Amino acid sequence: MTRQVRDVAANRVWQIFSHDQQKVITAINSYQPHRPDVGMMVINQLRKSYQQEGFEMAYTVEQFMREVALENLDKLSPDEVMKRYSAEERLRDLSAEERLRDLSAEEQRAMLEQLKQQLGDCSH
Repeated sequence: MTRQVRDVAANRVWQIFSHDQQKVITAINSYQPHRPDVGMMVINQLRKSYQQEGFEMAYTVEQFMREVALENLDKLSPDEVMKRYSAEERLRDLSAEERLRDLSAEEQRAMLEQLKQQLGDCSH
């Protein structure tokens, strides 16, 4: 895909994801980010990736973003991570026992009564 991008200064950033090693090096060396703090983080991450993986890999923007997110996930608190997911997504892999474990005895009794009521409504 990057072969179709015209080789002009404005498009140079896209060449970071090229399969052509020389284009990648040129793009990294000439990249001028709007926010130097973020830009240097991106460039350093790319340099690290290319040093570890080599240039023969296919590397997309999406792959880069995923890699950066995974490497920085531990910098977020569990609460920050969990906010990204719905209650259904957070509970999906938990068994009924695991879901009930943190409920007080009173909450468990209330849940049981609610279930009995629902089952009673279904039988009529």
